[in-house]
Amino acid sequence: MKTISITTKHIRSSNNNHFVYEFPSDVKLKNKRIGLASLSMFYSMYNISSVKNNNQVQYIWNGTLHTITFPNMIAEVSDIQAYLFYHFRAQNHYLNHVDGTILYPIEMFVDPAQYAVVVVCNQIPGSPNTTFTSADNPHFTFPGTDFIPKLKMIANTTFHKLIGFAHDYETNTTGATTSKTDLSITAPILNPDANLIVVIDNLIDNEYSVPNGILHSFGVNVAPSSQIVERPTEIAFVDILDGTYRNVRLRILNADTLQDIDIRDPEISIMLLIQNA
Repeated sequence: MKTISITTKHIRSSNNNHFVYEFPSDVKLKNKRIGLASLSMFYSMYNISSVKNNNQVQYIWNGTLHTITFPNMIAEVSDIQAYLFYHFRAQNHYLNHVDGTILYPIEMFVDPAQYAVVVVCNQIPGSPNTTFTSADNPHFTFPGTDFIPKLKMIANTTFHKLIGFAHDYETNTTGATTSKTDLSITAPILNPDANLIVVIDNLIDNEYSVPNGILHSFGVNVAPSSQIVERPTEIAFVDILDGTYRNVRLRILNADTLQDIDIRDPEISIMLLIQNA
């Protein structure tokens, strides 16, 4: 049995997901099989980014449409809400309560019991009152009439998938008096890169897989910025096509889209085993 160790020095792409391992010289491989013994990398893939086309959402404030553009980030729902709050503060779209708390137009949080993301749109008062006084809100121009802001998805983007809402969702405030609460209608897909595959672009031809170079698949089951360690208890070996090879070309892809993933941290270690068939 032979061992191939692929590390950071073998990276050949800016996304840190393409690797080329050069043999010392041409190697003739006949009646051999190859398998993944281990893989370690950090969960450092952006789940919100311009490349994924899921970094924008809109809200309607007193009849005016505003667009929020998130930075490229590794985010939980709490991080999404934090950035919403940051945007609202920058736009002066918030109110100071007399008890020292802050009223934001839209809140977003996870309801574990219902496996859902909750969106709450809070009523904005039209004029100062005993709860939201002029003295506590010198930054804010009261609109004159009470209104409830709305969250709105942007057509042809995929932010809605992150939080489990329809692609054409817009908060329906009909009949609402003080606030409007909506729950996601599908399971949130907060990590689009939750399922990954290891593909070898030469050496193998797995006729039962698409693409035909799939060597191994695994799921990401750690928190953002934590280390992913994949060490199969039983290695699934794949036959190597008989031939002479100069290198091994390997990629890590999204298992659902088959697209390259963008791994921010290049500290990656992959061990392959080659054995007789």
